[in-house]
Amino acid sequence: MAILGEIRKRSWLMVGVIALALLAFLVNPDTLDQVFGKNPNILGKVNGDEITRDEYNDQLFMLQQQAQQQGRPTAGLEEQAWQILVQSKLVKQQFDKMGLHMTDDFFWSQLQYDPMFAQNPQYFDEKGNFKLQEVKKEIEGLEASGDVQALQQWQKTRRSIEYRMMARQVFANVSVGVTANKKEAEEMMKQRDQVADIDYVKVDYAEFLKKNPIKVTTEDLANYIKLRPNTFKSQPSRNLGLVYFPAKPSAQDDAKALAELNKLNTQGTDASGGTENFQNTQNDSMFVELNSDLRFNPTFLSKQQLPPV
Repeated sequence: MAILGEIRKRSWLMVGVIALALLAFLVNPDTLDQVFGKNPNILGKVNGDEITRDEYNDQLFMLQQQAQQQGRPTAGLEEQAWQILVQSKLVKQQFDKMGLHMTDDFFWSQLQYDPMFAQNPQYFDEKGNFKLQEVKKEIEGLEASGDVQALQQWQKTRRSIEYRMMARQVFANVSVGVTANKKEAEEMMKQRDQVADIDYVKVDYAEFLKKNPIKVTTEDLANYIKLRPNTFKSQPSRNLGLVYFPAKPSAQDDAKALAELNKLNTQGTDASGGTENFQNTQNDSMFVELNSDLRFNPTFLSKQQLPPV
């Protein structure tokens, strides 16, 4: 009851609280942000570089279009769109910090390496050359047609392509630079730029010997070696003994070979049971093939051409 009494005494305070609650319920939150100094079109900042709502919507729309073209679901791309925008801002900042500039000539020269064009064969001729002029004519046609929506779409696409080009340049410069630190680079520059004057004298020993002939005796060499025993110290050598075995048949070998030849000539072979020999065989060439170490040669050979016995 005491509380109700206090409320009746301060009814204006109760009316004010209810009015503020209704106002907060009815008014757009973006309007409240503007009233309190916050811009609703700025979603975030990357090192002071603002990310606007329009940039985010454009990036999300492009990802959704790519997903539709590739047959993938379009839901859940919001986080990816945000990460791409953050990375793009960081790349742009590093690109500017390196002193690089995105010129129009650089853009058109690098366009063929962008995945959007590099993976599309319709932008290349039969020899693999990029159809740059046709792409430029297509863009000029958009500008001349007055199709504002298509032209705006191209400008958004070009902005994304430029970010990818800048990323390639930044990563390429960083990857090249990590091979040497600052001190090594300073030393390399010093060695490259440092110049020295060197004076030298050449002694031509061949010409000197012609003008001053010197005769060295065996005794001089022996004395020189004696004065420097460690320099001319040799390792212990070995004595080798040789035994000679001439590769020549003995008399017993000759007699055995002659007996074998006479047996084949007159007595007969073991395979025929002694009935066929070189004198009575019906096929002399086959007889030679079967009983000789060398193949039968039908060519006539003179005595001088026969192999030595």
